[in-house]
Amino acid sequence: MHTVEHLRTNYVYNPETGLFYRKARPHQVCGTLRKDGYVVINWNYKLHLAHRMAWLYVYGEWPTREIDHIDLN
Repeated sequence: MHTVEHLRTNYVYNPETGLFYRKARPHQVCGTLRKDGYVVINWNYKLHLAHRMAWLYVYGEWPTREIDHIDLN
């Protein structure tokens, strides 16, 4: 059940900071920084890359291609 509706119901995404928060714990940032610099979030017992979750949150569908920041960071 990894749908945009489920994501928006349970999480808040701040596009200015790129951070996710669980609605149940609005002051606690979600995610863990991996060694390679990417943030992963455990969502329904599965790890997801935060930047891909952000795409889903904003655009309403999972990205079909590789996504990266404009500045490559």
